[in-house]
Amino acid sequence: MEPICGNGHLGGLWHGAAWTFFVWGMLHGAYLSIERLIRGHHFERKKNFLIDTLQVVLTFHLVCLSWVFFRAESFGDAWAMLIQIGDVAGFYQPEEFGLFKVQNWAIGIWLPLLILVLTRFHKVDKSMRSYPLIVAVLMLSIMLMLISLITGGANEFIYFQF
Repeated sequence: MEPICGNGHLGGLWHGAAWTFFVWGMLHGAYLSIERLIRGHHFERKKNFLIDTLQVVLTFHLVCLSWVFFRAESFGDAWAMLIQIGDVAGFYQPEEFGLFKVQNWAIGIWLPLLILVLTRFHKVDKSMRSYPLIVAVLMLSIMLMLISLITGGANEFIYFQF
């Protein structure tokens, strides 16, 4: 397990000489170590769509949690972002109708589910052909809508500091 964590730390430091990158790498190393420990017990279980779905949603949210540290300038910024994740006080804002936060909830729920549906098959193109045309078009439309919701204006190049 130590080599996995070590690689996570090095990966974090490779992205930048900041403690936030180090924590980002450490979290990824910890996630992989925990996954290896769990899989090392060779749990025998039948395929279960609900459990598989929960695993995908959990993985998605853990990775998003670690990205907070990747994008934060400091631990203070990371902490402020983490506090805002759990803050529902401003969820319904009359002037904005809470749209931005509703988008975040929608992305956090639907994107992992779409990824799960698409990756349950070995090849995405084959899986898309296995659905009726209307279902495939609907799934792709939802994915494009989510992508358009999360992309705003031009973002700063993240490696600009180098």
